[in-house]
Amino acid sequence: MNHDIVVVGTSAGGVNALQTLCSGLPKDLPSSVFITIHTGPDAPGYLAEILARMCPLPVVYAGLREEIQTGKVYLARSNLHLIVKRGQVISRFLAKENGTRPAIDPMFRSAAQSYGRRVIGVVLTGNLDDGTAGLGIIKDEGGIAIVQDPNDAVFNSMPLNAIKFVKVDHVVPLSDMAPLLVDLVRREVKSEGLPESPVTEQSERLFTCPGCGGPMHEYLNHNALWYKCQVGHRFTPEAMMEKQNDDIEERMWNLLALLRQKAELNRTMASDARCSREGTPVHPDYFETQAREAQKAAATMEALLEERGQTLFPGPPEKTASKLEEMRRERNERPESRA
Repeated sequence: MNHDIVVVGTSAGGVNALQTLCSGLPKDLPSSVFITIHTGPDAPGYLAEILARMCPLPVVYAGLREEIQTGKVYLARSNLHLIVKRGQVISRFLAKENGTRPAIDPMFRSAAQSYGRRVIGVVLTGNLDDGTAGLGIIKDEGGIAIVQDPNDAVFNSMPLNAIKFVKVDHVVPLSDMAPLLVDLVRREVKSEGLPESPVTEQSERLFTCPGCGGPMHEYLNHNALWYKCQVGHRFTPEAMMEKQNDDIEERMWNLLALLRQKAELNRTMASDARCSREGTPVHPDYFETQAREAQKAAATMEALLEERGQTLFPGPPEKTASKLEEMRRERNERPESRA
């Protein structure tokens, strides 16, 4: 046996990285290559065509279920996880992991569990830490772990986390990645025993799943933490924190919209109370007071959002102001925020 299963995970900056990697693979590569890159659910699906222009191997999007062919590159489909099973590549609509679908960890994990030491796992440029837990499982099963040199990556969070928590075998710049893979896939799989897998521990602490609101348990492997809920959502710590930050910001925008609506409604009611010939049981001043308090609270919330924007988008004031205006415009265009 040789290392005939190569799984590659990437995110931000990944399209250019994959172009460089795939262009260096020979047409007689005795291995199948599986790639997951983070994409949105409405991604146009041009990546296979882009990579096929420069890759000597055929590049296709993985089918719902098809036999694996040696010398072929399979891409994860938009909004579906790519799962590697014995002899088959499967696209499945499973729970999101690390807030995304497709995610890298389920591909790494399934390949390791199906093919063991025959697997080579590759982590390229990207944000946060998707792929770290899966790369650890590849190592547990005796496979090879390769990470792009963080100094060479456009976005280095994924490579840095993989190196931090997994005992990787090779850290190389992108230009050396294809030659290294060509060398490794032609080598025979080592026959010595597998390394002792660390015990996966479940803590007593419970967290709320950002995906569904259900309880999540904390797991530990290779000193790396991840969280899993009962329906299958999985998050690494960085991905979970990112999702929580997004949820907090969304609720802040919703609260700002509600406060503005409350202020406007109270101003309308004050005006109606003044114009009423028969009088009203509540004096117009009451509504005016409510409107001022709501407007004051809205101003405080807007200031908090601006402060958050300064943190998220540091730089020249005009650039930050432009980004904040873009955020406000996007938020105001959402149907739920309209009065």
